[in-house]
Amino acid sequence: MKLSPKDFEGSHRGEGGLEPKLRFFEIAAENPEKAKELAALWGKLFPGDTWIQRIKDMT
Repeated sequence: MKLSPKDFEGSHRGEGGLEPKLRFFEIAAENPEKAKELAALWGKLFPGDTWIQRIKDMT
């Protein structure tokens, strides 16, 4: 999966900034079999973060 800064466009700025997103990617990379489940959970926890839908679509 190739990522670019555009993958984060549209994210809600109030959801904690870049660090939680980086941690999400670390955990997803460590657990690729659960990446789609993790993306779905993120989407439920932070519905204003629109970038996660693009990630869900990639997995």
